[in-house]
Amino acid sequence: MTKKRRKKLPVIIGIITAGTLIVLTPILVFSYWVIPPWRGMRRAESDFTRNNELIVIVRDYLINSGYDTINICSTREPGAMFVGEHGYVQISDVDVIDAVVSLFNNGYRTLSKRANAVVFLRWAGLDTGRGVVYSVNGQTPDETSLPFLTRIEPLATEGWYYYEEDFNEWRRRNQRR
Repeated sequence: MTKKRRKKLPVIIGIITAGTLIVLTPILVFSYWVIPPWRGMRRAESDFTRNNELIVIVRDYLINSGYDTINICSTREPGAMFVGEHGYVQISDVDVIDAVVSLFNNGYRTLSKRANAVVFLRWAGLDTGRGVVYSVNGQTPDETSLPFLTRIEPLATEGWYYYEEDFNEWRRRNQRR
């Protein structure tokens, strides 16, 4: 190979790499919105079954906590939960902290208790959310516990539901009323 060709090789490789990135980036970004990485009731059921023991530990703790509204976010320190007017409160049960950390490591984003539901947000995007929810009072959860609810389907396990929230779809539906 001549010196001239050796000098051109990095330029050619750079052009090919840049061209590939220019073509693939929009395709990957578009496919992320059209086909989200975590979708559907079947996947929720499978994920729920795989993490059931951890989910039940957290659900029981939140129900028996004595607080009406609780939010545990994956971006906060392990063991801290936001409790409405009380601010951040530490979780005292080590098993619960371990279960929360494991759920976050398995892709959950937020664990919360709202109204009569315990919500396990698994996937969140721009103005959307999906996951599983447990009904504390036995009734199908509605917009009192899931404000922008657009879909809710019962899972095979009694009291548990797959849910989807989509602010934009919810807004379109409610403008017609």
